[in-house]
Amino acid sequence: MIPADREQWIVAWLRKRPGQSVSILDAEFVGAYIDATKEPFKPQMFGAEKCAQLGRDLGRMHTDYWLERVAVGLPPGDAAMGFPKRVYHYSLDLPKS
Repeated sequence: MIPADREQWIVAWLRKRPGQSVSILDAEFVGAYIDATKEPFKPQMFGAEKCAQLGRDLGRMHTDYWLERVAVGLPPGDAAMGFPKRVYHYSLDLPKS
């Protein structure tokens, strides 16, 4: 799938869920992205699969002003289990009215 199609898929996902944000740890979102785009991923024992292309797409969409991004800290014990200390959550950058 080309980048523009992946971006449109992400936007469509978020438009169907107003007010929600997504992250690379959101198992439902990541799984649906992988199914839709057929991008490679690394299976995980628990939680969301790791998909490098999804992280790149979300980052690029934030840089290009498609998505807003906020860093959210995770509980201290999660880092010991292999999770990052913080993760970005992305939401649509909707025009303010």
